Amino acid sequence: MLTTHLRCRRQLVEKKLLQIFIGLTVFSFLCVSAGSAQSLEERLNKFGKKFGSGYVNPFVTAFGANLNSGLYHSADVETGIDVYVGAKFTFALIPASAQEFDADLSELNSLRGALPPYQTPVKTATFFGNKGTKVPGSILPGDTLQLPNGTNLKAVPVAVPHIMLGNIFGTRMMLRYLPAMKIDKYGELSFMGIGFQHNVGQWLPAPLPFDWSAHVMYQNMKIKPVVEATAFSLGTEISKTFMFATIYGGVAYESATMNFKFNWTPPPPLTQTPKEVKFDLSGDNTMRLTAGFALKLLFFHISADYSYAKQPVATLGLGIAI
Repeated sequence: MLTTHLRCRRQLVEKKLLQIFIGLTVFSFLCVSAGSAQSLEERLNKFGKKFGSGYVNPFVTAFGANLNSGLYHSADVETGIDVYVGAKFTFALIPASAQEFDADLSELNSLRGALPPYQTPVKTATFFGNKGTKVPGSILPGDTLQLPNGTNLKAVPVAVPHIMLGNIFGTRMMLRYLPAMKIDKYGELSFMGIGFQHNVGQWLPAPLPFDWSAHVMYQNMKIKPVVEATAFSLGTEISKTFMFATIYGGVAYESATMNFKFNWTPPPPLTQTPKEVKFDLSGDNTMRLTAGFALKLLFFHISADYSYAKQPVATLGLGIAI
C-alpha cells in the first residue's frame, strides 16, 4: 500500500513538473513572439521583406542565443549511469546596438508611383527598440509612414525542459522536447532538440587534472504558420569538480536561422493589395565563451553560467540528477 502511494505521489510530481516546464516554455515563446500589444506578424505585415529582415534580425540572434545556452553544466562524461531531468532558464541580455537599425524602405517606394519617395534608409526601432520613426511622405493628408514600435525589452527569457541521459562509452545524449500544441490565435507550437556530449579526455595517453568534453546540438522550434527557427551549436568544454561543486567553461561555434511567412498589405495611400512574403534570416550568432558553476546536493542540481558573445546570455539550470 505504501509503495503504491509513493508511486502515485511520484507520478503526480512528475506530471506537475512537466506541466510547469510546458507552461514556462509556451509563455517564453509567446512573450518574444507577441511582444506587447501586437504580435510579430502584425508588426511586419505593412512594411515588406527588406524592412522586416532588418527589424527582426536582433530577435533571431537573441532567440537563437537563448536556445544554444544551458546545453551542459559539466564536462564529466565518464562511462556509467548518469541521468539529469530539469529546466534551463536562459536570459538573452539585449545590447544597445540591437535596439536601432537603418530601415530599407525601397519596396514601399517602388509602389508610390508619382508620389515622392520616402527617405531611405531611415533609422528606427528594431523589435527590441522603443518608438518607431515617423517618415513624412507628401503633402497629401495621411501620407506619413509610421514605422512599428519595438517592444523595449532589455532581456529575452526562454525556459525549456532539458534531459541528459548517459553515459555509454563516454557519450551522453541531450534532449529537449515539447509536443505540438495549439496556442490560441498564434497557431501550433512545437519544439525539439537533440545533441550529444562526448568525453574527449578519454582518448589522451595520460589523464588530465580536469574533465574535457565536446558537444553538438541541433534544435527546431515552430509556431505555425508564421515562424520556424533552428539553432545549432558545436563546441568544447572543461570542468573541475570539488566535492559537490563544479566549475566549468567552454567555447562554441553557434548559428541560428528563422523562416518567416506573413501577408504584406502596404499602408495607405498605397494600393491595399495583399501579398505573401517569405524569407529566411540568419542571426549574428557565431562564437561564444561560457563560464559557470554547478552545485549538486543529494539529487538536486543547480547551475548558473554566463556566455560572452555578440549576444550575451545568462543561464540558470534547475533539475534532478543521479
